[in-house]
Amino acid sequence: MTGRFISAERSSFLAWGPPVPKARPRLGKQGKFYTPKNTLIFENHIAWVIHQQGIRYGDHPVRIYAEFHMGNDHLVDGDNLLKALLDGCVKGALFDDDSQVREFQCVVFYSSDKPRTEWSCERLDVSLLQSRYDTDTARHGELQAQRAGEAANVHDHGSGLQDRAVDRKDAGIKQ
Repeated sequence: MTGRFISAERSSFLAWGPPVPKARPRLGKQGKFYTPKNTLIFENHIAWVIHQQGIRYGDHPVRIYAEFHMGNDHLVDGDNLLKALLDGCVKGALFDDDSQVREFQCVVFYSSDKPRTEWSCERLDVSLLQSRYDTDTARHGELQAQRAGEAANVHDHGSGLQDRAVDRKDAGIKQ
């Protein structure tokens, strides 16, 4: 399935069933590493949901918004949930590599009576990313200059006190 390429729209997806965080690779009996079965099942389910819609973003940068509705109060790391979701997205060919995800937001809800994973993917405009990068870089430079100026002012302020003390002595003012 080649799927259709999306231009700038957002696509939404829903996968029923409890979200599964990405588990660490395990060392098998023959000395080879493998991904635990629960993680593989979840990633394959995510890929299946994507294949059903036939949407692909190719190699474009994307933004992901994900909601994980857990079926119990078992606390999990949101970053591991996101890792499993992104691996499923790559398996489902939503995008070519998870390094294309330039922005993401991940929210975990607990005590849901309907465990599920909901996410949306949106293609990002590269020129807007460059513009935002340039703006952030300029802001960073301004902040560094401001901090350097504040540090210089602190230094000047200290030496200013000494200068005023010397001026007071010259003026005959008691300290």
